[in-house]
Amino acid sequence: MRSATTAMIALLDSNQFRMADLYTITLDTGDLFYYADYDADLTISGNLFISDNLQISRSGIRTVAGIEVDTLSVEV
Repeated sequence: MRSATTAMIALLDSNQFRMADLYTITLDTGDLFYYADYDADLTISGNLFISDNLQISRSGIRTVAGIEVDTLSVEV
C-alpha cells in the first residue's frame, strides 16, 4: 500500500477531486492530438484535450515495488 500525506487524504475526502486520463498522440508528421477521458473538454497547459472525439480505454494500473516496471494497457 502507498502512503499519502494528510493534505492528499483531505483532498480525496472532500469530494472536490476530479480525475481524468489525458492522452497526447503524436504522429510521425509531428501533428499532435489531445484527448481526454472525461465528461467535458479540458484545457491543460494551453492544450485543449477533446473529450468526445475518440474512444480510448485503459486497463487498471499495475504498480509494484522493487525493480519491476509498472504496466498499463491503452486501447484506441
